[in-house]
Amino acid sequence: MDLGAATPTDASRWSFANGMGGWSVSGAGTAKAGAGGMQFAATGGDCQLLSPPLQLPVLDKWYAHLRVTATGADRASVIWAADKVSGMQRLPFQLRADGKPHVYNLDLSGTPGWTGNCLLFGLALPQGATGILEQAALTAEPEGPADVEVTGFIVEDALNRAGRDCRLLLTLTNHGGAPATGLKIAKLDLPPGVRLLGTGGR
Repeated sequence: MDLGAATPTDASRWSFANGMGGWSVSGAGTAKAGAGGMQFAATGGDCQLLSPPLQLPVLDKWYAHLRVTATGADRASVIWAADKVSGMQRLPFQLRADGKPHVYNLDLSGTPGWTGNCLLFGLALPQGATGILEQAALTAEPEGPADVEVTGFIVEDALNRAGRDCRLLLTLTNHGGAPATGLKIAKLDLPPGVRLLGTGGR
């Protein structure tokens, strides 16, 4: 893979609040430094935001840490090139495209292509994705503030009969690196005929 004539660096952390940090856009899309970070728009299906050339050992870099605000697409991929494998590697992930800033800590440790030295790192975006990339980093541990998402809300017994009490099970996922504390349900909307009998776990 031709990474150009630029001298590779061992940088592993980039903040885009004051510029592009050597990053560039490849394919059908635009990227520019703006308020809050790198403002991007993918006009085709091959848009990639790419780091400058790297020579970065991945031995203690197990996570891809991103802070992204996005709309227009619900999937993206972190991508990279490494000296021990051929071709561009990728790890798809779910993009929370609600127009709000979110934290992502993507575990690369179990990915076969994450080995040797990282030569290039970036973000692949589907057509229609727009938003702001605030930060990108390759880290040893999850980082960033707590960022909690409801990832499940179901009844405990799927065959519960009418008129019988049942438990509601709420699953939360913290995508950030800091613990999520002081959480509470501020509002719960129930369908007609259903009422809340109590709260608390087993």
